[in-house]
Amino acid sequence: GDLRRVTGMDRRLAEAARLGFTTALVPIGCGTVPKGLRALECATIGDALRAMLAVAELPTEPAVRRNRRDSYDSGPGTMDNEHL
Repeated sequence: GDLRRVTGMDRRLAEAARLGFTTALVPIGCGTVPKGLRALECATIGDALRAMLAVAELPTEPAVRRNRRDSYDSGPGTMDNEHL
């Protein structure tokens, strides 16, 4: 099957980049790609699977995991990392 654009693709790609994703599989002619995000254009599902497997074999740097709890203040009734 063919890969096609989805509604709000530019917004979705921008959000993916903000979340730390570095690579996205997109349909051919997807438009603007945010800085820092590498778009792999694919025409079909088969192309996307081949691209995904090729990317999975590339060496990568360890991801920095962010913990949402670290961004919130601990207060009464909340748990901190010591209690997990």
